[in-house]
Amino acid sequence: MKILLHVGLPKTGTTALQDSLAANAELLEKNRVLYPFWRKWNSSQLWISWIGDTLREDDLQPWMVPHFGGLAEIRELAATGLRNLKDEIAAKNPEVLVLSSEHIPHRAVARRLNSIRAGLEELSKDIQVILYVREPTSAILSTLQETAKLNDAPYQSGAHWIRSKIEPFEAAFDGRLTVLPYDRGQLVDGDVLADFATRFLKDRVNPAELQSRISNESLSGEAVIIYTRYRTEFLPEKNGIIDKEAAALLSAIREADAALPPRRHIAFRPGIADEIRRASPDFVWLRDRYGVEFAELDYATIDGSVPAAFAGKNATYESLLDIDERRIAALGARLMGKYPPESPLSHRLARLFATPLLTRPTRTFGVSFAGDGALRLELGRNSARLSLSALGRRVRNLFR
Repeated sequence: MKILLHVGLPKTGTTALQDSLAANAELLEKNRVLYPFWRKWNSSQLWISWIGDTLREDDLQPWMVPHFGGLAEIRELAATGLRNLKDEIAAKNPEVLVLSSEHIPHRAVARRLNSIRAGLEELSKDIQVILYVREPTSAILSTLQETAKLNDAPYQSGAHWIRSKIEPFEAAFDGRLTVLPYDRGQLVDGDVLADFATRFLKDRVNPAELQSRISNESLSGEAVIIYTRYRTEFLPEKNGIIDKEAAALLSAIREADAALPPRRHIAFRPGIADEIRRASPDFVWLRDRYGVEFAELDYATIDGSVPAAFAGKNATYESLLDIDERRIAALGARLMGKYPPESPLSHRLARLFATPLLTRPTRTFGVSFAGDGALRLELGRNSARLSLSALGRRVRNLFR
């Protein structure tokens, strides 16, 4: 049996690949390809990153220990996962086993990787590690969205460091590592499932028969600003977690963001993307060692210099992201019209948008209520009236 161990990197379509493999698990099994999908674990196979008795608490991401009940419980979950997998292999006798966990690179040190390899070698010694890499600016933008969801401080490095994550896999798995670009223009059919299946499974299954799943749709910069400002104002004690209120708000913002034309993709302020690319020397190493290149990079200009936007490590979402304040206002209006005026979320949104809280460095945004029930939007020194009389009356009633 051959093991295909996919390890990310994070923000390279990993969730989409995992969800797609899980959705196609039955078809794969008919072709003697096993993607173990147990509802208790969801499709991400998190437990793989915990295999082995060398696991320590500092190997884990901060949320894991309280969430799963402690280090001993996490170790037992990993042991149970490995036992269950052995039983499933014995019952189904696959020729290919596909595993995927982007959490393994979180602690890519020899001690942990050797333990994981030893655990997997109990199943088969024929292991191929597969790792996708994303271009620096898109990788950091995607990371910013994830940190924003938890209301953590934005990524402060200003460069995308990948070599320190890749080299330990080379050592632990004796060079049995394939590194590939996560780039829509280079992926087969522009899709990570099609790319993975074409490269590694085409002898077993027709990639065209597999159905892709889209996961983790991106937020616009404006949506990020509204969400993080709300959490900073009303949920400061819950940084690092997404509770029920934060999840409801994120869902509402995502829905409003997707429905508001024109759709805007998250982007850096002008000039920052080029600075990040110049600051990422690992990609010269990646090109020379694995032949992985990205058209966006001017390799001759990469010098490792720290981007000005990240100097002092005090970058904020507002200072990094290109924001359209008019779109913030429109998103705010949509959100305030979504909830009954008596709901707690509606009260908080009204307070948020009634003050000049959402700002860019030298400009302000605010909402006030005109006498006829319309909304007055203030953008810097300018103001405009938004003809939403019914909405204006509903929100204005909150302040009576």
